[in-house]
Amino acid sequence: MTVKRLRGSQLCKLREQWFHEHPLCVLCLKADRITAATELDHIVPLHKHGKDDDSNRQGLCRECHLKKSKQERGHTYIRRVTVGVDGWPES
Repeated sequence: MTVKRLRGSQLCKLREQWFHEHPLCVLCLKADRITAATELDHIVPLHKHGKDDDSNRQGLCRECHLKKSKQERGHTYIRRVTVGVDGWPES
C-alpha cells in the first residue's frame, strides 16, 4: 500500500509550523547536544508502512537525518569531515 505524501505549499506550511513548535533535533537532544532541526523526518519510513501524520514525524538536523536514512537502507554512515580555512578539521 502506497501512502500519499504531502507536497508543495501544503508541505511548506507543515514544515514551517513543525519547526516553529519543535525547533531542535530530537536525536541530538537525546545525546545532550543542542542542534537546530532542519529536516522533517518520518520516524517509521513511508516505504516501511509508516503513517504520514504528526505521530510519525520528528525534526532532525542534517547530520542525524543522513545517518538515520543510511541505516534504514542498510548502509554504513561515514561522517564527512569539513576543513576550516585554517586547515584544521571542524567539529
